[in-house]
Amino acid sequence: MTKKLLRGFSMLVLCLAAAAGSAAAQEDAPAGIQDPAAEAGQEAAPGAAPGEAPVEEREPKHIQIDLNLVLAQARAAMRAGRFDEAVKLYQLILRFAPDARAVRIELSFALAALGERTRAGRLLRDINRDGLDPEVIATIDRIVGPGPLTFFVIPEIILDNNINGRTKKDVIRIGNTLVQLNEDAQGREAYGYGLTVGAAYRLIDAAPRTTITAGVRVRDVQARQDDTADVFGSLSFGFDPGERTTVIPSLSGVYRTQAGEPYELEGSGALTLGFDLGPVRTTLTGRYRLVEGEGDYDRIRDRERQEARTSFGYGFPGLGIRFDGDVFREDWRVRETQDNEGFSTGLDFIFAKSPVVMPTIGAGFIFTHYENEDPIFTVKRLDREYEGHVELLLRDVKLFGSGVPTLRYSYRRVTSNIDLYVFDKHEFSIGVRAITF
Repeated sequence: MTKKLLRGFSMLVLCLAAAAGSAAAQEDAPAGIQDPAAEAGQEAAPGAAPGEAPVEEREPKHIQIDLNLVLAQARAAMRAGRFDEAVKLYQLILRFAPDARAVRIELSFALAALGERTRAGRLLRDINRDGLDPEVIATIDRIVGPGPLTFFVIPEIILDNNINGRTKKDVIRIGNTLVQLNEDAQGREAYGYGLTVGAAYRLIDAAPRTTITAGVRVRDVQARQDDTADVFGSLSFGFDPGERTTVIPSLSGVYRTQAGEPYELEGSGALTLGFDLGPVRTTLTGRYRLVEGEGDYDRIRDRERQEARTSFGYGFPGLGIRFDGDVFREDWRVRETQDNEGFSTGLDFIFAKSPVVMPTIGAGFIFTHYENEDPIFTVKRLDREYEGHVELLLRDVKLFGSGVPTLRYSYRRVTSNIDLYVFDKHEFSIGVRAITF
């Protein structure tokens, strides 16, 4: 929450009647809010002096309260883990500014940290989410949710072109040899679907916030010729080691099948660091990924892939930017041993404050260098892959309570010194972003 959310009631002067004396009012006031008469060393007389009006007719004293100062004290208490104190300060502000959305949200976070999830949920259930950061919305959803166990469903409809990833050329060149391809090698359009179902369970709400997630992802394009099924799971921990900093280590794994056969097993560990630097929010993620058994031409599970990946995210008012990069190494063990190296990079622009529709525009590049000759074509292979995508999220449309429709188009172009691996791929999908219940 930023100070601009409270400009509407900045430096509000409050007039409180002190007919019974100012001491009781000072007892309820948070630190830093004083009775001006007390600051001046004056004592409030218990009764009327000779010649003065009776107590009940005397003009009330005035107490000046800077609500921005109270808000700063509440946030300092939150950062220090003094949630009881923070709750009292936030409640004081809401007595005089009940429509302050930022204060209501932060008060609910303090209550949730104290384990009072029901009270926190009541504050957030009807909150206006327009313009809120995605991280804040995700936290609100966790608090308002039905409990620690949450189920999610992500449906998708796919229109794919050249799904087999083969060349559209009738004749390809391999070294100095021309090879004629049959019709089965031609790219063609296909329709399919994708469906992800799973559940997340919050093991611990307080630091370290611990969540376990598991599910199944199925994608079938062109009548089971390219169907894949992934069983995935993850365990994450959230820490708040200091002011404006978060640390989230996580472990995850995926078991994949393709066309009903085992395809690969992936395990990874990641560490995400978040920094709140005023108007800019920055995240840095490092991930190590190990893949065992990635299929070859005959689907023999004989390849190991090691990958180190970094991701940088920047959040500006109305714009989020994410930059990804990774380096990887592949080692074929059963066939002729060879090391294949490469790197990839990508960039996404997310326009978070666009009305009605939130667009994401991105692009990526992958370079792969094969150190040894291809075992089939006896030439060294060198691939370059280019990717671009546009995604539109219809923020004002809700399906099944929490699902937000999305439209996505992506284009992929792969070039290689072996024509068999050269292709263009267009994919258009219509989906729903995480229906939770």
